[in-house]
Amino acid sequence: MKKFGMFIGGKWTHSDKTFMSMNPATEEPVGEFQLGSGKHAKAAIEAASSAFGKWSGTPAPKRGSLLLRVAGILRERKEELARLETMEMGKILPEARADVQEAIDVFEYMAGEGRRLFGHTTPSELKDKLCMTLRRPIGVVSVITPWNFPIAIPAWKMSAALVCGNTIVFKPSSDTPLCGVRLVEILNDAGIPKGVVNMVTGSGGALGKELVANRGVGCVSFTGSRDTGSWILQNAGIKRVGLELGGKNVIIVMDDADLKLAVDGIIWGAFGTTGQRCTAASRVIVHRKLRRKLVAAVVAGAKKLRTGSGLDPKTDMGPLINRQAIEKVQKYVDVGKKEGASLLCGGRPMQGKGYFYSPTIFMAEAGMKIAQDEIFGPVLSVMDGRRDREGERRGLRAQLVHIHERRVKRHEGRRAPPGRHHLCELEHHRLRGPSALRRGQGHGQRHARGRHSWHRRILGNEDALRRLFREAPESAVRLIYKFCTQSYPMKCEACGAELTEGNSTLDDKYCDSCFTRHARSMFF
Repeated sequence: MKKFGMFIGGKWTHSDKTFMSMNPATEEPVGEFQLGSGKHAKAAIEAASSAFGKWSGTPAPKRGSLLLRVAGILRERKEELARLETMEMGKILPEARADVQEAIDVFEYMAGEGRRLFGHTTPSELKDKLCMTLRRPIGVVSVITPWNFPIAIPAWKMSAALVCGNTIVFKPSSDTPLCGVRLVEILNDAGIPKGVVNMVTGSGGALGKELVANRGVGCVSFTGSRDTGSWILQNAGIKRVGLELGGKNVIIVMDDADLKLAVDGIIWGAFGTTGQRCTAASRVIVHRKLRRKLVAAVVAGAKKLRTGSGLDPKTDMGPLINRQAIEKVQKYVDVGKKEGASLLCGGRPMQGKGYFYSPTIFMAEAGMKIAQDEIFGPVLSVMDGRRDREGERRGLRAQLVHIHERRVKRHEGRRAPPGRHHLCELEHHRLRGPSALRRGQGHGQRHARGRHSWHRRILGNEDALRRLFREAPESAVRLIYKFCTQSYPMKCEACGAELTEGNSTLDDKYCDSCFTRHARSMFF
């Protein structure tokens, strides 16, 4: 079995202990990796600190040209990397190719940012004085990434940090360390100087405190669970922290939807990547007019999905990442049954080798645990729009989807793609748009030109949104507004009345009497 090292200061190093990465489809080892400790993380931070001065002093266009070289190597090795990702993570090969393509695209895009790191000039109130601002790098960035997009997510984070002149300590997930190794090799082959990119492998418990709390780290960028994100905020100290955490995402199917397109979107949203995405559509709210037909069609579609190795071109859905994921999904399925949700299909692991679980669909109520918690598996909750209160926890992604063309024309005044129109798209737009993170989902942005922010952003055609909010019925206004705004306080912002469960909207911002007027006014 081949052993892989950690990359510190431009050298591959080893530790006293190792761990195995497993192929989730076959339960066979992919490779042996170093179980790093706090001393390895500290050494990587010191190496990154030593390299910072020279790298930050490198002209930004030159840094961009190196990132463009990274994109070229990724393109040359796309098929090899996609097959590796499928073998180590489990997703089907077309999805893995898309993952690598995202890495190519973002490195190409960030390469161009090397010539667009603009500052600002400001009129001075003093005579003969010039007031201007320049962009300066933060320093050492700890990049901690998950296993579900093991090449794309590190690329999103590292490309932006590098083009801005920061140095990196990268910790990939212990479920997909080989993908991390290959990405670091490519960065090294492209000519990124020694010490600029460092990689440590091992458990978060052993490495996390040093990567997060060390004073030599100026920024922490993390994608993962809410609990870990909360721990990072509590332990990071005074530094920048960017968190991309979980969500419980929704697809809302209106009464005039194109049924076939709606079903296709739901099947992909729920069972693509075996449901192992923070933007997976794990719940559906459907208008009562379409409920029976849509549920029957979605169940039939789920039963047709072929589960197996992602390397098999006939496979529609790969395995879960590990044995613990199987146990977690089964626990939630059992909870759903106890809560009284109707199991329509699936609900059990597949027989044989590999961490396979059958596509599972429940007819549920909004207050049930399976409709509130992020399960991170192939489990979908369908809810009746009449009874649903949309859920207290919102997702990273919310869509009012599949509006029929005649309604799109009425609201937009021009031709839209037949059958499907995404009015509010809050999934992270890979290259151009900011993250729209709310409540426990995280905060900050990974983009080179973005500012760390905590306020709401809406992506898409805002003119169309304004027209929609003027004309849409109250029910549609509520559906969209609740998934596009931020939270809090416990008094109505419009009239100051105390908010209670009986008189407040679900974002805890306005009382019922003020809600519709205020929601409409926001968008025009």
